[in-house]
Amino acid sequence: MTEKEKLFPLLGRVADAIAHTFGPHVEVAVHDMADPNKSLVHIAGNVTGRSAGSPITNFGLKLLSLQEKGEDVFGYQTKYKDRAVVSSTVCIKDDDNKIIGFLCINFDITQLAQAREAFAGYGLQHSSLFEDRGASLADLTLNTVESTINDVLAEMKKDPRLMTARDRLAFIRRLNDHKFFSMKGSVVEVASVLRVSRYTIYNYLKKLGPRKNELRKNVRPGQAEFSKELV
Repeated sequence: MTEKEKLFPLLGRVADAIAHTFGPHVEVAVHDMADPNKSLVHIAGNVTGRSAGSPITNFGLKLLSLQEKGEDVFGYQTKYKDRAVVSSTVCIKDDDNKIIGFLCINFDITQLAQAREAFAGYGLQHSSLFEDRGASLADLTLNTVESTINDVLAEMKKDPRLMTARDRLAFIRRLNDHKFFSMKGSVVEVASVLRVSRYTIYNYLKKLGPRKNELRKNVRPGQAEFSKELV
């Protein structure tokens, strides 16, 4: 038995272990790229409804086209029908650094996103009101920043992880209308919530045009964002 013939059954066992550990909302797919038309050789769990013998997806083909990089991709957001999914893909390579397969984890976060939205709607955006009275000025500023962010999220009824570029711009516009970005630490906090760099936030602010925001910094443009699909 060759090393490759041993490898994919082992990956199948790893897939089973992950799926059993994290429950019914996780799917783990193992692809053998010897035949892209039926690359899916093992699947544990059921998020996408696929079965062994299914072909590679478009995103898998994109990764193949970037053979010289062959980088693993972690925590990217996708959609499958009406489900919100977070995925990670590991590239399986041979001794010549050529991609021969993939191990992909798809985690259905739909219910988590709905629960988060429900909690926000019940006023948890005002949690700073319940902080200790002895909080420092820095703590109070941070609480104000967080409270304002949560207020706007509750108004928009949007999960930051599922926001499109247009949603993010609308989110930042609303914050800017509240003169939010005059507060210390505001850009860093919004960048953390949206899971982007602070330079991306500055770029969104520039797109707002001549609005009176407090930030007048020259920064290099952030990297362009792109969507990814399931593997």
